[in-house]
Amino acid sequence: MIPIRHRTHARVLLATALLAVLGVGRGAGAQSTITVPDVRGDQLLFVYDARPPRTSFLLVSNPGDAPLTVELALYPASLAGRLGATTIALAAAGHVVIDPGNLAGGAAAGTAGLAVVTPIAADGNPTPVVPPVPLTGSFTLANTALASAFGENAFGRLAVTSGGARAAAGSTVDGGSIRYQRIAPAVLTIPVYFSPPTLGPVENDGNRVLLAAFADRYDGGFALAAADAAVDAVFFDGGGVRVAERSATVRGVLLSDLQSVAGPDRTLSSSGKAFFAIDAPGASVLGVYSQSLGTFASGHRMASAPAVPEGTAVPAGCAHVDVTATVGWNTGAFPQVSGTVVRIEYAASLASLPGTGATDTVRARVTNLTGIADGLLEATDRPRPGSTSDDQASVALLSLGAPITPGPFARIRFDCVAGAAQPTAGDFSCSAEAATLDGSPVSPASCTLAVQSVK
Repeated sequence: MIPIRHRTHARVLLATALLAVLGVGRGAGAQSTITVPDVRGDQLLFVYDARPPRTSFLLVSNPGDAPLTVELALYPASLAGRLGATTIALAAAGHVVIDPGNLAGGAAAGTAGLAVVTPIAADGNPTPVVPPVPLTGSFTLANTALASAFGENAFGRLAVTSGGARAAAGSTVDGGSIRYQRIAPAVLTIPVYFSPPTLGPVENDGNRVLLAAFADRYDGGFALAAADAAVDAVFFDGGGVRVAERSATVRGVLLSDLQSVAGPDRTLSSSGKAFFAIDAPGASVLGVYSQSLGTFASGHRMASAPAVPEGTAVPAGCAHVDVTATVGWNTGAFPQVSGTVVRIEYAASLASLPGTGATDTVRARVTNLTGIADGLLEATDRPRPGSTSDDQASVALLSLGAPITPGPFARIRFDCVAGAAQPTAGDFSCSAEAATLDGSPVSPASCTLAVQSVK
């Protein structure tokens, strides 16, 4: 298991409590740090994704009675400098709708990252200023391959003085006496996610985990820069059992998915929740999560939590199960077998494979034991008829050169489901089909299994 930085988070919580005692907090009308962005602010941040087959739209609204000039700057996921920027005039009580992929000469087309809207002194003068009324806005992230999308309010933060009070309208945000609030959560959380194998493909954002770590720069205007955040990710199933733990460093914007964040050692095979313990001194950190069931999608900013719960530890014992399939037929009657498929049905409550369908993650769990190196090997993981979860793994081999012979055919490494009983041979069954080069079926074709647990 990967230890959570309990001491670090205890210090963060103690510091927050001390600031409250000293009056640097909500009682002062604002605060220097916030745990999650507000839905309005003296500056707005957005997530955009203009990578095919995705599209994004940003909406910026001025709810005040005075016109504003704002600067919209686009940053790639690395936050290594701006891709482009433009100045926008917002009328009193006005708004604009923006397609990031078409902004600044298409500089952001094909990329994903952060967009920042900052009120400035004037067109041609990028000095950040405090607007009379905080801005509002929203963004939409869509994936045309899934025909699904979700929307969220913009991420807002206020301009505050060094004492944490709200800065006066018209003040210059210089990064010294007045600066934007730092977004400093101790823990970010995804309250609930559906079983990842039932969601859309991760390559099409069937589930999306986005974490951004950045620093503020005030030289000659305002700019974002990449910052480092040490993140301890802990995943729990619906019963409160820890099913995965992993540490990582986020620099700039992490565009990922649930299983990739959890890592290859544990497969997320049920609905659950995730907590991200954050250690990012001096930096701002925010998170977004979305998931899609076909065309139905939802997404939201990650909420904050005071600490990562203990839950129930993952039981010691089985981590993986190796299932070896051996095939057989009468070689006297069928000496030239060119195609074979083995189907292994398994208890999804006890074992699982990463990914679903014919994905690379499923194929990576299969070892070809036939000795045929130039054949075509395919692997899939799907629900058997009448099932709602993946519980049938299939391995197919086509060889137009050397014949496929009876014997060990393939080995599949399954993951044990955390918190469940250890799978045994009785939890797996298999069947086999085979054919000759001219397509004649091989009958009978048999399949036997050997099951071995792996620590």
